[in-house]
Amino acid sequence: MGTRGRAVRRRLTVTTLVLAAGAVTAVPAVASTATARAAAGTAGTGAAPAVEAVFGPAAPAPADIALGSWMDQLRGTIGDRPMNQVVIPGSHDAGTAGITKDSGMCDAGDTVGTARTWPALAASMSRTQSGSLVQQLDGGSRYLDLRLCKQDGKWFSYHGGPLGRLFFDAPDGKGGVIPGQAREIADWITAHPREIVILRVTATGPAATLQQDRREAITELGDLVGGGAGHPAIADDSLRPTSTYDQFMAAGRHVVIVDDTDSTAYPWAWHQPDVQDYRGSYVGASTAWQDILKAALDPKLSQKTFDAVLQRGDEVLGRAPGTAADKFFVQQGIIDPTDSIPDAAITQILAALKLTSAWKADNFLLSLEDELNRQLLAKLRTSWNSTNVTDNMNIVMHDDVNQNRNGVGSGDLEREIISKNLPQPVTSHTFYDTARAADGTWTAPSPLAGAGDAFRFAGSREAVAALPDGSVQVLGIGLDGNVWHNVRGADGGWQGWRALTAADNKKTGFAAKDVAITGMPNGDSQITAIGTDGYTYHNIRHADGSWQGWAAMAGDDSGRGKATRVAIAGMPNGSS
Repeated sequence: MGTRGRAVRRRLTVTTLVLAAGAVTAVPAVASTATARAAAGTAGTGAAPAVEAVFGPAAPAPADIALGSWMDQLRGTIGDRPMNQVVIPGSHDAGTAGITKDSGMCDAGDTVGTARTWPALAASMSRTQSGSLVQQLDGGSRYLDLRLCKQDGKWFSYHGGPLGRLFFDAPDGKGGVIPGQAREIADWITAHPREIVILRVTATGPAATLQQDRREAITELGDLVGGGAGHPAIADDSLRPTSTYDQFMAAGRHVVIVDDTDSTAYPWAWHQPDVQDYRGSYVGASTAWQDILKAALDPKLSQKTFDAVLQRGDEVLGRAPGTAADKFFVQQGIIDPTDSIPDAAITQILAALKLTSAWKADNFLLSLEDELNRQLLAKLRTSWNSTNVTDNMNIVMHDDVNQNRNGVGSGDLEREIISKNLPQPVTSHTFYDTARAADGTWTAPSPLAGAGDAFRFAGSREAVAALPDGSVQVLGIGLDGNVWHNVRGADGGWQGWRALTAADNKKTGFAAKDVAITGMPNGDSQITAIGTDGYTYHNIRHADGSWQGWAAMAGDDSGRGKATRVAIAGMPNGSS
């Protein structure tokens, strides 16, 4: 269902469906063509049970995903999918594996002063990857976050202050050439024409020539990976993040350069703000020393940091893309290591005294990120493994793509991320929209957008009514327990969810156990509901969109009606 695949359902001769775990119930509709609602499952969202959808040809198990050629392997699954809806592993600070305490400093780096004072500490806190750029590509990453520094006339990868390896080829002073990382990337790209690689580039250097140097970096990179004159391998302005994998392949373009330097007008250098959004997924820390020292005294600092990153992931994956829907979404599954600087310094002292591991002292940030990766992998296997989450994923950027320690085997995390492109369990309680035409054909079901900025609408009960003007009105009891109302116009457009007022017709939020709706000949709709107090209530939405307000229904319980289920039907004479 949704963008990750299509569930196989039997065609029924009715127009309203309630799809629950293990059963399908058919309910006759008011009119011959109406919108159907499907509330999938009977438990809560997140890690709760989900409905397992039935799909077409068997897809490879995660363990069988070929990391070096996974896009080609999955082309039958991702071919017609926009690239900003393909779930892609990404490498944060991809070029940092070569950083050491002796690898040099970027004079223009934002933390170069501190790094020069404590070079070993800076290297330990700047290295985010254990594998080279090619090893990361072989390991499944298809998004490389490249940060370049021009130092003494040569280009290097860098992070903060420390320099990594040479990025572009440079003379060796003896008549030869020192090969750079960019040439290795270009060779890999040439050898893998069916793998789309996204290169996000930012660059710094001497202030006096900064824009010129940035333009030089983008130009040289484009010449290397572009596939020859005219850069035929790089996506130009005929393609967008919303273009499908098959469209990229048909155009023969399998490289995307995201230019974060704002220094060029090349049609193949896509400006970062126009094509990429992080959607607030990064969790930053204060850089004030007093805050850093205070945090360092917290024995639970590391776990609190991991929890904050994963909780932020819950938040952003639960939100609709909004105005960023046509951009790449780069989810930052990384930590801000600022608060951990004192711990890193203490670890280096302990290592010098042989009281802790030398590896941890030299790779403190990697040790933190490896633990975050372990918890990220567990998250992907549990609460991030159903459609309302995976359908909102795109690029999952993290550190140590080539991790093979701390409970994460080689390729485990990348395969789990890539597997989100395969059919996923349908998130419980999600409402789906489908319609049956008068000729008996059905439209493909698609999930309904959520209320407010929520990605999807999930609830426990639903009710649907067709109106004479061809519109359909929908009620749903959301996971908050309140009744929400929506209208699908005759043109197929949706009004959006609106919460109904409480039984006192003053505050917002009518908490209910059950709800029903019917359309009336005059264009009104009438609603009955059972409140959490067990009493029945009635309301009318007039054809002009106004509401009459709730009124308690008469009954034999002190003059009021009490019930466990409710239904309503409109009659031709206007009664119900």
